[in-house]
Amino acid sequence: MEFYQKHPVWGHTRLTTTEDGLLVDRKRLTNYVRTEIPYEELLPVRGKMERSFPLVLSFFVAFGVVGSWAQELGKPIVNQAYLVASGAASLVVAGVCYFTYTRWQNRFVLTTGKGDFSVVAQPENDAEMQQFVDDLRAYTRAYLHQRYVYPNQELTTKKGVSRWYWLHEMKVISTEEFQAGFTANIGKGAK
Repeated sequence: MEFYQKHPVWGHTRLTTTEDGLLVDRKRLTNYVRTEIPYEELLPVRGKMERSFPLVLSFFVAFGVVGSWAQELGKPIVNQAYLVASGAASLVVAGVCYFTYTRWQNRFVLTTGKGDFSVVAQPENDAEMQQFVDDLRAYTRAYLHQRYVYPNQELTTKKGVSRWYWLHEMKVISTEEFQAGFTANIGKGAK
């Protein structure tokens, strides 16, 4: 599986599943990061949209517009063109604030057990990114299930028991599977 996003000015982000983990390849204008997160450290995997809007900036703009109108309220209307231009400018500023609020710094944050990675959210990539997160979560669980549940059902050692608890905690195995495997194998250690 792979998710690739090219940024217009500053580089790219590529998330790729490999044989042993998730490869994060990110190139920005000033730095380059390439790291692989093993599947054992990847769960829990979540994805969410975040929006950061410069609220302080919009308060200053609104304060400036209201302040300029307040100054003009006490004066007699001498020039109606100024009043119309001021109203039009206010509408333009309000439109820019609304546009900025709906489009400003939308990003998709991929949260893993090892850390968070953000990708600039583009409307055409939202569904693809969420699908990648869902597939990555399912693939990681299947990988851990195949690697640790079937070959290592030996629960007689402390390491085996702690691994069994870890697999249950990461929701790789269900509660029923956890209880059945634990009770079936706990008697082997007593022999």
